[in-house]
Amino acid sequence: MPCDAYRAPVDTLARQWEPVPWLMRSWRHAAPDPALRVQPQLIDAMKAYPGVPKSLVPGTLTRYEKGQFTPPLPIVSALEQIVGLTAGEISSYLPDDKYDTTSRSDQWDLLGRADTADVAPLSGRDWLALARLITTGPPQSPERTSFWAHLLVSEMSRSIGAGYRFRIRALELLAADPVIAGPVEDAVRDHLAACGHTVIGDALAALTDVQHPHGFLLALDTYRQLDGSALEAVAYVLAVDLRRDRDRLDQWDQIKRVVRDDVTSGADDRRLAALIVAGSFQPLRLYELLMPLSEAQRKLIRSSIANSRSKTLSLADARAMRKDAAKLARGVAAGVTPRLPDGLGVWLERLLIDGADPFTAALVIASSPYSHAVSHAVEASVLSPKAAGPLGTGCPFPYAPVALGSCQRQDPETLAAAYRDGAVADKQRLLVPLAHHRAFPAEIDLTTAIRETGSPSRVIYAAGMSDHPGLVELDGADISTDLKRAAQWWSEGPNQHAMDR
Repeated sequence: MPCDAYRAPVDTLARQWEPVPWLMRSWRHAAPDPALRVQPQLIDAMKAYPGVPKSLVPGTLTRYEKGQFTPPLPIVSALEQIVGLTAGEISSYLPDDKYDTTSRSDQWDLLGRADTADVAPLSGRDWLALARLITTGPPQSPERTSFWAHLLVSEMSRSIGAGYRFRIRALELLAADPVIAGPVEDAVRDHLAACGHTVIGDALAALTDVQHPHGFLLALDTYRQLDGSALEAVAYVLAVDLRRDRDRLDQWDQIKRVVRDDVTSGADDRRLAALIVAGSFQPLRLYELLMPLSEAQRKLIRSSIANSRSKTLSLADARAMRKDAAKLARGVAAGVTPRLPDGLGVWLERLLIDGADPFTAALVIASSPYSHAVSHAVEASVLSPKAAGPLGTGCPFPYAPVALGSCQRQDPETLAAAYRDGAVADKQRLLVPLAHHRAFPAEIDLTTAIRETGSPSRVIYAAGMSDHPGLVELDGADISTDLKRAAQWWSEGPNQHAMDR
């Protein structure tokens, strides 16, 4: 690693830039009614909502917005309603104890509704409350916990927005519990096969994020079996886990052997996936990986690792990219609020450059008033990746595709139009954004889309998330049995829009 390699800056005011305080502050500054951007007027409006104390004053709201105190759920819910957000858009980031169900009757009611959740889906907030009840309350039967775990994995995989965040947190809470971890692992394994590996990254990450005892090995074994876009999804799960400075000493020989074989193999998808994983290695581990290879191979691999920018960028490139991120933050904020970006640049660095966990940063920005503008700002750099940075200078942001895939925009029809008119490469890159907007065009023939894009897994994912009518009848000699099974799994699932709450 060069001595002047870029290192991500340490946040001197980290609490201010944690999700809840930053989102509360950002949405107040961007409130649709300008009068509500001033704390006293906003507080007066908040007091009309249930549970908001009449004693709330600007000083207390400031402490909430700076992360000095964690706000209670009624205050965050009131802000969501006042600025026109769906329930949970900010409050889904609150600590679990803010959703504690204290009423015994409420607990019994929740357990009863959970037993029929396959017919009448629970909300994401209900799932989080159920997970807390399962892990802290009386023991539940193995059959009951298995039923809930399987249903939760399925629903989480179909969710977006606040509904997704509640469900993934509920799943992680269950996966971290030593009693429930087994049924959750079984549910994830069954899910991988049932969905035909079309939507697997989040389910695997739910295990690795909480250091489930079998999570990493399950992800590594799954990585070995796959190809194409599904392989790439698992590569990111492994990379994010390894980037957290986890030594994985027991698995290191396996990791090294698999990655070394793939970076030197002739299969493009395996080589690219292996570079994603290798880009997460600490310098000594990377040296150990490259040591037996030829000088030409080592040089090629080092130059190809673009997914560990915090370790491989030169100081000059890092400065140029951070300058672009700051400029992007100012440009995006100017179209949303008269205030300065106030932390948006920090979140954009985490999302677009740092690489430690771009997916979490993408979710936070997707919940902010800047989501729509960020999605449009990075679109050109994703669809024209050989161009210069999105602002016409510097290097392209390495994680711009993650931003386009996760940041919600108010006009999803523009993504559908870009798909209809785009080149094959553009269509490939638009499948995930279309899935996360439930906007894959209904008139597009799925067999044609699969053949045209060469991305069957992502076509089925986009179609499934968009409730495409063609899933029921997907057929043809060139459609594999696994793909037909995956299409059936998607078509037989619950109403997709019920997963958004």
